[in-house]
Amino acid sequence: MVSVLCLLGLSQEAWAKDPLWKKLTRQSYKLHEEGKSDEAFHAAKEAVRLAKINRGPLDQDVADAFHALALQHQVRGELTQAALFNERALEINKALYGWNDPRVSESLYRIANLYHEMDLFDEAETLYQQALEIAEIHYGPKSIKLLDILQALAVLYKDYGFHERAFGFFDEVFTIMDKSKTTDVKRRVVCLNHVADLHLYLENFVLAGKAYQTLVRLLENHPNEDPLALASAYNNLGSIYKRQRQYAEAQTAYRQALRILLAHYGPDRREVKTVMMNLDLVYQRMEEGG
Repeated sequence: MVSVLCLLGLSQEAWAKDPLWKKLTRQSYKLHEEGKSDEAFHAAKEAVRLAKINRGPLDQDVADAFHALALQHQVRGELTQAALFNERALEINKALYGWNDPRVSESLYRIANLYHEMDLFDEAETLYQQALEIAEIHYGPKSIKLLDILQALAVLYKDYGFHERAFGFFDEVFTIMDKSKTTDVKRRVVCLNHVADLHLYLENFVLAGKAYQTLVRLLENHPNEDPLALASAYNNLGSIYKRQRQYAEAQTAYRQALRILLAHYGPDRREVKTVMMNLDLVYQRMEEGG
């Protein structure tokens, strides 16, 4: 036990306040966010072992530990193993709480996410829809608690070419966020980029440009949130202007992207070279007269 505590940076005081397996589960997620995959995997695996010993096979703590271990298998590309542990968590949650419970919805969502990654469209769609139905019953149809599932469905439909369905679910995400006055800049950035991608695929460059303009305004209002995403948005907006032969606007957008990249990352960043190449093309087109 002492070696595990030392490895994970946990004090004896922390151990006394909370069972070690619960602490290990939380620590696994924290280590995962820090990019320490080996330590995260070890913590999750030990959490499962201790939870099963101390709580028995049918307990919420065991289900939570299974989910943490499944995530670690997923990031390693071991999707079958990840699905197995998520399915075991699902069975525990169904046995403890019945079908219409948010913990069951969470388990279904996690399995659906794996099926999506495994290119199993029908299975992923079915489980996402079941997760959404349960979450709507528990939280209501316009709750921010639905955002992860709605966004996942939108991306699923986008990836498989169901464009109208994708737009519909992205619109629902934005509507819920706007009505609840939820900022969640990261989610908005991801969704706006997906929407812009859809418009570009459909060759609707005006709407793609509007999506990038919205993205730029959002990130300009939160300048420290993600400078790279802001630079990327300006670069993409510049490319839209260039395609529409609006070279002055394209030049301005590319210069903004370059300014942000140089200020935050220096001249050796790969994206700097990309933007400079785009600027050179604009200058060339302007010299050629369009």
